[in-house]
Amino acid sequence: MRNLKYIYALVFASLAGWALFAYITTTDIIKNQQSYANIINMTGKQRMLSQKITLLAYRFYETRDEAHKAHLISLYTSMQSEHAYITTRYTQSDATKAIYFNEPVQLNAKVEQFFSLVAKFIDEEDLASLYKIESYSFSLLPLLDDAVTTFEQESKDKTELLLGRELFILA
Repeated sequence: MRNLKYIYALVFASLAGWALFAYITTTDIIKNQQSYANIINMTGKQRMLSQKITLLAYRFYETRDEAHKAHLISLYTSMQSEHAYITTRYTQSDATKAIYFNEPVQLNAKVEQFFSLVAKFIDEEDLASLYKIESYSFSLLPLLDDAVTTFEQESKDKTELLLGRELFILA
């Protein structure tokens, strides 16, 4: 009788451990998805902001409407802060470090160059600066797409790893 109680206690402790492991794994999957959804959205927004900044720069140059300039500055500031957030919090993996900081892409340096061009246009309001922004934004767009793709792939890889844990628990 005593051995049976011991076996029941052992089985219960084992099941409790597996339940705890399943809970932690499921929580990791949810957090992973939330985190990657945020960063994928933010990097995707960087693409949109670069194009919208270029369009607004043109509109401002053509109309000299101060509302367009204010909106341009707002988008420029937003893109800068989100870029800083991405590069300080989400470039920890080898793949993201490679695309943001290493040759040949060096996305961080290229985005910073874009910011310099926009700042120059905001200060000088000249056609030459506007053309440089336009040219640079078109070359920047595929690199920003690559960043989004990199974060999507990392999300997929991490999710597959966590789902593998769940299958292990199920087995």
